[in-house]
Amino acid sequence: MEFLQNVGLVIFASLFVLSGVNHLRNHTQLAGYAASGFGDCPFATQLGYFGGWPTGVFLVAGGVGAAFGAPVALFA
Repeated sequence: MEFLQNVGLVIFASLFVLSGVNHLRNHTQLAGYAASGFGDCPFATQLGYFGGWPTGVFLVAGGVGAAFGAPVALFA
């Protein structure tokens, strides 16, 4: 039973890691997509920037932390 829990944990963590890698590789497209959600906000481009590589870093860190059993409160 513990084996299945570990397999599920690795699959769960891999979703975050792969999504984070996608954010790192496609920063310009994802930043533009995030900026488009702010409409006429004067800071839309600056706020959309956080949708690219900064989000990717947090996703990868969270996925690696989940895979190695880091406390959940650390990422909350």
